Amino acid sequence: TTEDRLIAQPNRLQLVALREEEVIGFAELLLHGEDLRASHAATLNLVATKKEEQGKGVARGLVEAVIDLCDGYLGIRRLDLMVWDDNARGIKLYEGLGFEVEGRLRDYVRRDQGFRDAIAMARIK
Repeated sequence: TTEDRLIAQPNRLQLVALREEEVIGFAELLLHGEDLRASHAATLNLVATKKEEQGKGVARGLVEAVIDLCDGYLGIRRLDLMVWDDNARGIKLYEGLGFEVEGRLRDYVRRDQGFRDAIAMARIK
């Protein structure tokens, strides 16, 4: 469950969207600070919203908060992510927030109906 995933771990920050006291979305940021050569970079590992909250700006708000955190307090220059190639809404959201496609990882994951490609995207400050 979402709550099970929200466990503190080193080099991982999690932002949570709440409605009243219910978790309706969260974003996970992986920091690469343990490698000095990559300490300027981070990965937006996951953005998820409850199905009934999709299309209401929850994911956008979470990603904007991650970007603000990276650009400001954390001093992150490179923020990257992967998104499934069939997630048109996600790709449009990320492009609208300054992410650019860097490549396609073919047959990256197995799905019920075969394989799915992942799209690698990044935002450089």
